[in-house]
Amino acid sequence: MSIEPKVSIIVPVHDTPKEYLEECVNSVLRQTYQNWELILINDHSNAVTECTLVNLKIDSRISLIANNGRGVSSTRNVGIKHTTGSLIMFLDSDDWINPETLYKMVPLMVNTDLVGWNHYYNEDKKQWKRHVINNSPVVYELYNMSNLLLDMITPEFDVRYNGVYLGAVRGVWGKLYKREYIERFKIRFEENLKIGEDACFNVDYIRNIKKASFYNFYLNHYRVDNGSANRRRRDDIVEIRINLLREYLSRFPIGEDINANTCYVREVLSCVMNCIKKMEFGGSNIRFKEFIQNIFEYDSIALANSLKVDNGFYSVQERIIKELITKKSTETMTLIGCILRHGS
Repeated sequence: MSIEPKVSIIVPVHDTPKEYLEECVNSVLRQTYQNWELILINDHSNAVTECTLVNLKIDSRISLIANNGRGVSSTRNVGIKHTTGSLIMFLDSDDWINPETLYKMVPLMVNTDLVGWNHYYNEDKKQWKRHVINNSPVVYELYNMSNLLLDMITPEFDVRYNGVYLGAVRGVWGKLYKREYIERFKIRFEENLKIGEDACFNVDYIRNIKKASFYNFYLNHYRVDNGSANRRRRDDIVEIRINLLREYLSRFPIGEDINANTCYVREVLSCVMNCIKKMEFGGSNIRFKEFIQNIFEYDSIALANSLKVDNGFYSVQERIIKELITKKSTETMTLIGCILRHGS
């Protein structure tokens, strides 16, 4: 009789509201598939969250580990270190999964090295589905794995060229990984990144596997939080986004491959727009104009002007922004930036 593979579920926790954390852990406890371990890593949480974690340790398959407030990447790396299962799954502490998730997805790992699935968005009492993963299952093997890798720079790649939607492709949640690859190739999260660490982890993993499969099963519930790190205004947004661009430069043949160039420039455009929308300026228009002028001088952004790309890949709005960046048109960019910021 074959033994069901054990799944190690890694959940980083930092100041998660009690009701969210309870829903997350209880969703694992309700799994119809029984061979799992839940690794809860407390990343220097407040007293309420710490108390909740202790109270939730009601099953021998649940372990509680302390980390020292070093962020989600460090916390996940600690979790990987403590795994004992052959399969690894990541789950955010404010999200949850359907009871049949492991029962459905674990058997599919027999013939592939990575499986991904779809999710619901949840906000208050509202729930809606993410775009359908069409032609499910979408399978990547050695001949087309480069498409999946390029989706890690910009998840628009396979959509715009091939009409293929993959759900939250850059996230590590909503997926199962084989621990043997993670350990053999020493794959870990980049602890210097505050966003995009999931995408870089996926790039390092996908480069070392032979097959990945994505299914249109709605099994994860992603809680929409307007106060999350990816949504709020912050002074360090430029440094954060530039660090991610540098990581892409170190992982892809930028300058040599037109598809990689095209995706990288798309991410540069996203970076500039994201920085404009999320940078804190304290209402100072002078500081905002200086920011627009200075952002063009970053090497990662300046590089975009020299790359050969497929301009047909970009939307009309993106082509306009690309032209303004190329010409360093600070006056027009300032105007567009003001519109974007007031509309965000």
